Amino acid sequence: MPLFFSPSLWESPKKFRHRFQAFGMGPDHAKALARKLNLLNPFGPIVVVGTAGALHPQLKVGDCFIVSQLYNSDSKTWIPISSPYPIQFLPSAKAISQDGILSRPNEKLKLFQNTEADIVDCESFYLWDELNERLRSKLIIIRGVVDRQRDNIDFFNGFRLNFTKCSQPLSLFRMLRLGLNALKYQREMNPFFSRLMEIMDWDENTEAKALKNGF
Repeated sequence: MPLFFSPSLWESPKKFRHRFQAFGMGPDHAKALARKLNLLNPFGPIVVVGTAGALHPQLKVGDCFIVSQLYNSDSKTWIPISSPYPIQFLPSAKAISQDGILSRPNEKLKLFQNTEADIVDCESFYLWDELNERLRSKLIIIRGVVDRQRDNIDFFNGFRLNFTKCSQPLSLFRMLRLGLNALKYQREMNPFFSRLMEIMDWDENTEAKALKNGF
C-alpha cells in the first residue's frame, strides 16, 4: 500500500490527512526520512506532498504539480523523476531544493534565471538523493505553490516565524497574506490529490484489502 508523507501535517490534503505522516521541514528531516525508508524497504509507492515557492513569474498561489524533474545543484543537471503510475497528464513542474526558505523576490527570480526551475522547496532533492535506487523509482512528489515569485516572505528565522520581524506592520501584512495563501493552497491541493488517488485506483476498500493481506 502507498505511504504518504508531508513535511508538516497542515501541508497534507485535509481530506486525506489521516493517512499522512509528518517528517519535518528542511534537508535534515528529509534525509532522515529517506534513511528510515531505506531500512523499511516498503513495497508500495511513496507519496510526498508539500508546499513550494514559485520561481516562475507566471505561477499562481494554489497551482499544484507533480514534480517531473529535480535539479542537482552539485552537477548542475536535471534528474527525471519517473512514476510507477500514468500521471503524465497531471500538471508537472521542475523543482529545485534549497537548505532554507527562499524569501525575497530578487532571490527567487535569480534562481529561476540561473536554473529555469519552476518551483523551490526545502526537502525533495535531499529525500531523493538519500533514497536507494529501488525506492527512487517508487517516489511521487507533489508540490503546491504557497508564495509567488514576487511575494516577500522575509519574516522567517530558519523554518520558524521571526516574531520581532512580524511585529512590524509591513511584515505582519505579508504574514497574514501568506496565511490566506495557505488556505488557497489547501483548497486546490485537495482536488488535485483526489485525482492522483483515482489514477492510483486507491480508496478505502483497496486500503482495507491491502491491510488484510499484509501489504
